[in-house]
Amino acid sequence: MFFNTAAKEVLKENGKIAGVAGQRKDGSKVTVHAKSVIIASGGYLGNKELLLKYLGTTHVNVAARGKSLCTGDGLAIAQKAGTILDKTFGYCGCEYGGTNPKTSRPATQDKYDQNLAFKFGIYGNLLVDNQGKRFMNEGLLCDYPMSYGEEPTLRHSPYYAIVDQEYVDEMRDEGLYEYLTKRVANHDN
Repeated sequence: MFFNTAAKEVLKENGKIAGVAGQRKDGSKVTVHAKSVIIASGGYLGNKELLLKYLGTTHVNVAARGKSLCTGDGLAIAQKAGTILDKTFGYCGCEYGGTNPKTSRPATQDKYDQNLAFKFGIYGNLLVDNQGKRFMNEGLLCDYPMSYGEEPTLRHSPYYAIVDQEYVDEMRDEGLYEYLTKRVANHDN
């Protein structure tokens, strides 16, 4: 493990991955030889040029945590090594934060009951932009939140969810997981 060290290049020999070259904070070089390399460097929310290139805007209404650290450096060195970027610009929609303690199954570590306030406005509802126009197929947000669903919400933020009173009442009284399971969803789909 190298702390305060930035990966600078994926090394290749005879067309095959051979390791990583990096640079420590003090400027000294580091080389790690390996048969494979996994790049887990985050995205590019802290890089206005890449935001404009990939999302068409530099105004992205997301939490600032980690944003300044995600500058797209990992994407750049991966591309330089010959990888191809796919169109799966995922963004986790804050699904794992608070909870409603009045629900029938208050969250501890149960992934289904985490952060009902955020799921309330995302899943199972019509989403509209600030002009009141739908901008996506909301079903895809439910089925493929990271690979499809989050890019449109980034492009059209701020956005708003249209809900009815029944939905509001059920979120308050029993929580999203129980409500949707009872109506449509189940563990098999």
